[in-house]
Amino acid sequence: LFLMLRVHAPDSTIRRFVGWRFPHPVYIVLAAIAGFAAAPPAAWLLGQLEQAFPSNSSFDTFVEIFNQAGTIERVAIGAGVIVIGPLAEELIFRGAIFGPLLEQRTRPRAVIVFSAALFALVHHDPRRMAPIFLIGLLLGLCRYASRSVIPGFALHMCFNAIPIAGLLFSEMPPNADPTNEAVDPSLALGGLVLTIACAIATARLGRNQSDSDRGPTDRAT
Repeated sequence: LFLMLRVHAPDSTIRRFVGWRFPHPVYIVLAAIAGFAAAPPAAWLLGQLEQAFPSNSSFDTFVEIFNQAGTIERVAIGAGVIVIGPLAEELIFRGAIFGPLLEQRTRPRAVIVFSAALFALVHHDPRRMAPIFLIGLLLGLCRYASRSVIPGFALHMCFNAIPIAGLLFSEMPPNADPTNEAVDPSLALGGLVLTIACAIATARLGRNQSDSDRGPTDRAT
């Protein structure tokens, strides 16, 4: 991040470069709800892809390691998946990459799609790329509407917390993966509807805030 800052914005601060600013709390609340709500439809989509294209993935190894780990190791793994990983990814994809592209007057939709595509590509399992790309679009919307990486960070944390909670509280055999269980289609549909509602509310809030920042003269222009 420091090197990217030196190259692309040497006169800026790291916080401004990555968009680390505290937005209106409603953005964070909407993002957190969307993170929880998006987990079931994403899991359902992943399940369909895994049925269509079965193969052994590195996630199976992760599940086995997590289930066999002790309490301290589970806490460390959970912190990495829920906090450290999302923080690092948001600072890179919706921070150091997203912000400079917007400042170059790249169309916002193109920036959102591009950052989501990069985000999906770094997750090497092709079956996971489709749901991760869709989550990336949602994260990009949060970043653009709020002008901050914090709502996306909240969404990312909540989204990642669902499978970890499933591993923690599932009473399945040690080597079983609860995320491979079929997701109730009605639960997935309800989560999708709630996610879309949060996305629409976030976009409208961002549009209203943008109009308010411009003022009546600029809006007329």
